[in-house]
Amino acid sequence: MTQAINPNLTFHHRFSSKPADGSAYKDFYEKMTAYVAILVSHVHAVDPTVNAQPHAIVRATAEESVFEYLDTASSKYEITMASKKLEVPKVAIVGVGGTGSYVLDFVAKTPVKEIHLFDEDQFYAHNAFRAPSAASADDLDKKSTKVAYFTNLYSKMRRQAGALMEWLICRLARQNVFSEFSSAFHLRTL
Repeated sequence: MTQAINPNLTFHHRFSSKPADGSAYKDFYEKMTAYVAILVSHVHAVDPTVNAQPHAIVRATAEESVFEYLDTASSKYEITMASKKLEVPKVAIVGVGGTGSYVLDFVAKTPVKEIHLFDEDQFYAHNAFRAPSAASADDLDKKSTKVAYFTNLYSKMRRQAGALMEWLICRLARQNVFSEFSSAFHLRTL
């Protein structure tokens, strides 16, 4: 049976390795430790720097990812193919208040290339109680715009977030810019 891990990587075989004396492993940990030792010995023949320890941070280059480090959740939860569908060029979020900030939190963790935020409001204490994460008192003392606050927050995870998330003072009701947004972004209403 062939299974796809991602569009460029499939596997056709599995393996099993019993203890040399024909007995069973005493527990799952012993079995997995033995399997890792078998695989790592072959991998180290190719690249001795590879680490088999779980939860190792793998820093990504700009060519590899929009993230500062590789997305290990997609492979762990077998959603790599679904994540690939989210590699769209641009997403615009108009308003990053109580709903928009949560939309941003989800979108920021996908491989979308550019995220553009549009909101002119300042980030106040009441916003902190409606948004993901936990803003500190120091964050609130800075009197940042919502866009500046969220840009800083997600730039820890996303590459070039500061350059790609922008603050645009626009009052859609008074300015005829919605049609310009429609042509620049694939807008979907929630």
